[in-house]
Amino acid sequence: MEYRKIFLDTCILSEIGRMKKEDRGSLAYRFLVTDKFKILL
Repeated sequence: MEYRKIFLDTCILSEIGRMKKEDRGSLAYRFLVTDKFKILL
């Protein structure tokens, strides 16, 4: 299985932190499972 890399800066992490819990969960599922991204901080 091959993953694509994505870099998140502090501005993006701050925006994700302000999201509703359900929205964060669906975003994480989409990035990590559906789109197969490997998140690098």
